[in-house]
Amino acid sequence: MDLIKDPKLRKTVELMLYDWGYKLKFIPGSMTGVHHAKDERKMGGLSRHIEKVCWFVTKSSEAFKLSDEDKDILLVCAYFHDISKVRDTKVLEKLTYWGKKILRKVEVVREVNDGDRHPFLSSSMAREYLTKAEVDASTIGIITNIIICHMNHWYHPRYPLPETQRERMFALADYIVSREEFSVKNKLGLKERLKRRCCKTKGYP
Repeated sequence: MDLIKDPKLRKTVELMLYDWGYKLKFIPGSMTGVHHAKDERKMGGLSRHIEKVCWFVTKSSEAFKLSDEDKDILLVCAYFHDISKVRDTKVLEKLTYWGKKILRKVEVVREVNDGDRHPFLSSSMAREYLTKAEVDASTIGIITNIIICHMNHWYHPRYPLPETQRERMFALADYIVSREEFSVKNKLGLKERLKRRCCKTKGYP
């Protein structure tokens, strides 16, 4: 979060984490077990997924020499693109006693089955927080559009096709880090890996 240079965008993320950050350490990236790597399907997997996307968009921004504004926008999208999963998931804590020991068990229950419409719901939540932080309307529009189309590769044509450079980069970042084969130790340079993935991914030039 400290990498976000724009104070209003950083405030947006701070407001969201203040409200929902306590849940992130419990919630998996996927309740259905699809569209996410194994390490993201466990408890705290959503937090892990967000960290991976943040790392990837930071490195790709450096590799493609994007502006600080573009980097800030992509980082904010990383924090918000799946945030509706946090709002729509209940974390239940149960305490049981075993002799003198207190055993604490945490259960995660998805309250809303949105039919994989979380990009629209997350986009709406992002708009609320961006508006609270007094971010300008054009930037809000850019961020919400990026979030809405980040699942197009899974559910085309339910979601709009990424058109701008930012939208394509973020959709690819989310897709790549969600795959089992993703590894930060890959010997190929990041720019080369992105080019190869772009060539293989249908619908992304």
